[in-house]
Amino acid sequence: MEVDHEAIGFPAGIGGNGKVKLNKRGLVYLLKDIILDLCGFDPEQEAAAAYSSAYAAFFLYGWIEVWFRRGMKETAAELAGCLKSGMNGTV
Repeated sequence: MEVDHEAIGFPAGIGGNGKVKLNKRGLVYLLKDIILDLCGFDPEQEAAAAYSSAYAAFFLYGWIEVWFRRGMKETAAELAGCLKSGMNGTV
């Protein structure tokens, strides 16, 4: 699936100096199907695989949405640290 990044608010090349406008425009939901696809979700999969891939996709989608709503303040390293803390039960 080819995505027109400028049309949905990403700076050219993603990761430039521009701000993602998806949240401001109420379009974060557009990422949902892309993330489901990236996580390998297919409704025709066996139940365990379908639910597992959906779980992973919506976990990522939720984190991305919260990150956008918080103004994308955290770096990738900080987000990874949050994930590690959560997995260790230290959040």
